[in-house]
Amino acid sequence: MKLSDFDYQISSERIAQYPLIERDSSKLFVIRRDSGRFEHRIFRDIIDYLQSGDVLILNNTKVIPVRIYGVKPTGGKVEITLLKERSGNDWDALVTGVRQGEVMLAEGITAYVSRSNGKPARVEFEFRRGNTPLNPLLIEGKSPVTPDIKTVLDKIGAMPLPPYIKREAVQSDRAQYQTVYAERDGAVAAPTAGLHFTDKLLRQIRDKGIIIKTITLHVGHGTFKPVTVSDIGDHRMDEEYYEIPADTAHAINSAKSEGRRVIAVGTTATRALEAANTPLTPSPLERGAGVCNRGELCPPLEKGLGSRCCEALQREVGGFSDDNLAHIKSGPGKASIFLYPGCKFNIIDALITNFHQPKSTPMMLTSAFAGLDLLKKAYCEAQKKEYRFFSYGDAMLII
Repeated sequence: MKLSDFDYQISSERIAQYPLIERDSSKLFVIRRDSGRFEHRIFRDIIDYLQSGDVLILNNTKVIPVRIYGVKPTGGKVEITLLKERSGNDWDALVTGVRQGEVMLAEGITAYVSRSNGKPARVEFEFRRGNTPLNPLLIEGKSPVTPDIKTVLDKIGAMPLPPYIKREAVQSDRAQYQTVYAERDGAVAAPTAGLHFTDKLLRQIRDKGIIIKTITLHVGHGTFKPVTVSDIGDHRMDEEYYEIPADTAHAINSAKSEGRRVIAVGTTATRALEAANTPLTPSPLERGAGVCNRGELCPPLEKGLGSRCCEALQREVGGFSDDNLAHIKSGPGKASIFLYPGCKFNIIDALITNFHQPKSTPMMLTSAFAGLDLLKKAYCEAQKKEYRFFSYGDAMLII
């Protein structure tokens, strides 16, 4: 498919710059895939669409305040967004305001920026007391401790708001750009579909008999990475760490075997679940041809098939039976799964999500689940009805 298939025009007025005061008061755009009908509700009404026995999956990753501001020796401002840890004080990062050199972050903390062509900047942090490097640091007579930039991010860091939010983060974003159930530090972007839930709404959902379980997928900066290839089948996703607890896997596998629904809150939860999809019986392809499993994007099996998600390939050339597909394995993993129209979803039966950027991989995943034509029609209607788009915007339920 062409990248241009996922393009659409959006007015800047529709891009939410701030969250609503009440999380669950956002609008809810409901898409019914079977009939193609749309419904317009308030997010707290989502409980009306949930049934006793459903399994609702939340991503409990927690956003780290990885955006740091500093100044050059000349006084110029510098912005550093940490991406990936190499070691305690050695990071890959996005840096604006300086190509290379020294940056003062806070009293006693200095960053040294270097760059390689085509790669994120490398940033090394040094802690000093006066002219003396604090490495290792002796704290109150205890064993030596190496200073670590992660330990001071709560003090000097800011929330890494997406680039389409045209303002600096404020103190309230530390709570608002975080789900109420966030537990495990590791994300550099929020799983935004979950921002609409309140503790009260989650209690009401449990009281109705819905089973709520969590997974972890640490959302990386790749969620904002633009797709640059004209044929989306040539795109490669960045790896993201995920973990499926044993009780979550058991709840999902029981639901699938009993014909109950699994509902994913967000594209990140969806990617973790579909990446962890481990069929009960290996396919002929997996046994004989060494083809990757669980929907990972893989090279063409034969001339003319193109590069697609493996599940689509397996169905074309003979693979799993439907009875064996809907099963997931607990434990950690790294998801690089790329879901776009033509790929099959084996685990989720419904999806709660936000409105996504044009040409983005979350939009492609949502298109794969809802159908591209239906989703684009929904996006058009949402703009006419003044829905708010993107991270701090309104929600969508696809059933």
